[in-house]
Amino acid sequence: MPRTAATGQPPQTVEFTDSLRPAVEAGRYTVTVTQEVDGLDTHVNGTDYLQPVSHDFEIRAPQFHLDAGDVHALYPPPGLNGAFHTVLPHITLNRALLPWERALDPSAGTEGPPWLALLLLAPADKVVPQNWTVGQALTEDPAVQLPQLDTGDIPGEVLASSCTTIDVPAALAEALLPTRDELGLLAHTRTGGTDATAGGSTLQAADDAYAVVVANRFPSSQGGTYTVHLVSLEGHQTAPVPSPVKPLRLFSLTSWSFTSHPDLKGGFGHLAEALAHPEPDKDGRIGLLRRPLPTADLTLATQRIRDGYLPLAHHTAPGPRTFAWYRGPLTPVRAVGTPERGPHTDHPSQALIYTEHGGVFDVSYADAFSLGRSLGLADPHFATSLVTFRRTVLERCAAMHQRNDHPVLRTGGTTDALTRLDNLLEDGLQRSLSALFGGPGPRRVPRSATPPRHYAPAPSPLDVLVQESGDPQTLLGQHAVQLLSWLRSLNELRPVPFTHLVPDHAMLPDESLRFFHVDPVWLRFLQEGALSIGHSSTTTTDADTVLERLVSTADHPAPVAGILIRSSLVQGWPALTVTATDHTGRQLTSLRHTQLDEAVLLCLFDGVPHTLELAEPHQGLHFGIEDTGGLALRSLDPDSAGTQLPDRPFESVKENFLRQDSHGMEVLRVNDLAHALAGALGQPGPLLPGQFALQMIKSPEKLAFRHPDHRRT
Repeated sequence: MPRTAATGQPPQTVEFTDSLRPAVEAGRYTVTVTQEVDGLDTHVNGTDYLQPVSHDFEIRAPQFHLDAGDVHALYPPPGLNGAFHTVLPHITLNRALLPWERALDPSAGTEGPPWLALLLLAPADKVVPQNWTVGQALTEDPAVQLPQLDTGDIPGEVLASSCTTIDVPAALAEALLPTRDELGLLAHTRTGGTDATAGGSTLQAADDAYAVVVANRFPSSQGGTYTVHLVSLEGHQTAPVPSPVKPLRLFSLTSWSFTSHPDLKGGFGHLAEALAHPEPDKDGRIGLLRRPLPTADLTLATQRIRDGYLPLAHHTAPGPRTFAWYRGPLTPVRAVGTPERGPHTDHPSQALIYTEHGGVFDVSYADAFSLGRSLGLADPHFATSLVTFRRTVLERCAAMHQRNDHPVLRTGGTTDALTRLDNLLEDGLQRSLSALFGGPGPRRVPRSATPPRHYAPAPSPLDVLVQESGDPQTLLGQHAVQLLSWLRSLNELRPVPFTHLVPDHAMLPDESLRFFHVDPVWLRFLQEGALSIGHSSTTTTDADTVLERLVSTADHPAPVAGILIRSSLVQGWPALTVTATDHTGRQLTSLRHTQLDEAVLLCLFDGVPHTLELAEPHQGLHFGIEDTGGLALRSLDPDSAGTQLPDRPFESVKENFLRQDSHGMEVLRVNDLAHALAGALGQPGPLLPGQFALQMIKSPEKLAFRHPDHRRT
């Protein structure tokens, strides 16, 4: 499993920006509109007729609490246990403006340093969070130093909302809080790189901007459990010069905990390495989605388990209880020996397979059919659209058949009005009219001089309805759009419960990565089950034909293979980048990239992956120093920005730029380090926040896997 980039991948660019200032800061505003008309007296009875019009509005930004949707990534990951003593914790925010939307001094505007800081607290700091309302937290208390905020400017509903605060002892605040200059260096915005899309189905260039706030304290080299708080310094405009005796009350917008121990291996690389070296099965194969074999002896039962089946309790229709074999859509081997496509399946029993050698049933496809029907019935929009589509097709087909069967409208002959009138006259209509009205004897009326127009045969009603179904402007087309959208989701297994995909935990144990193929026949029965709603073989033949042609021509790429990961890697890096290539080097299209729960990731591809690459997301780049305590300097030249400079050694950070106390607190003197880095890089002035972040980056890791190909590699 080499730690190298996949071949043929274009380089990605990550752009660092010092800050992202809002055009209008949060607060209350009044817009006043006045009108003036040149050359016209608008005064009436001494009063200007064109009075100004005012409108009050308020721009709100997070102040005391942060929604979970505003947080993109946390590092170290929450709850993770690993060697983090050389990294500075950081938080990545989806709201890129957030660190600059408010100010330390609310009366000074947002041109100053960020109002947010990230504090790393150890148990020895004895800081206990308190949950209450904003109004209670801001109530005057002589024992603590409160932020200087005007509660009259805070809406009542905000004062009544819940919040979390921490009271930081004065000595700890003085040692831990960043200075005003350091606050600017510890926050920046980041744009670029690659990431999974919001829908989680493809990998593409990421153009979204993210805000990053970095802590200034390292976890102790002695190890321990730590809590990280994103705190507001708004109203503490004198910070970090707190009262010498009063604790400082800070609002904690969000927080998380992790455990650091120098001897543990819990980082990205070590977790990914563990995924690449699973225990081989008894037949020597590794990394396949199946239950471990009970024995190396090849029997009928072990052969079934080897191919991904599980024995499950089965109650037969006549009554006896036995067991049956079940296999979901995700198989360790390509599905072979599957039934050929036959007529429509109307009942799950038609999809049962009797295994002659074992004397039991294979219920896999019957289960798929039943599941598809259940999922379709559970979605009222799909079921309603399907029934309405069928009924509309039947009504339209009946009307079109009736019209085409009328003698006058039959296809294949002349159908224009003049020709039909000539034919009627020649067939006796003229004689009948003469006899009826008592006129003279029959006199032949000449045929119309207009040459007859011959029309092409009328199209088949089914062809017309299929064409209408493809037009979203028609009634049929509107229902077809809903049906195809739902069926595409079904084809990607989105509504399928996880227990049908992985029916046994032993198939996907903790800290494992498993490759699989996707059984197309299982997907076909799943779809047929969904489309069986409202089906009747005697009345809906035409509707079934239209549906079949509509679905068969839809642009729904079917998944061919994929991977499942159950690991702390998924929990710690929710935007994990997964790239797959086939044996020809072609990058596969990711049809689905979904985190099924906090620790399970499912990826479906349009081909069989030969090489798989897991990479840290660009938003998850973390910051810190080398294990030796030093830094690897990076070029600031625009043409080679980010390139490491091996000929520029930098002195040990931990020996020269930390503030330490008796508890082992290792707080980085950010401003001093930034000036020293500028000198080492030959910069005429101090480093900007983006430049400082570039120097503090610990290189993201990227690990490549090779498909086991049913053999141990």
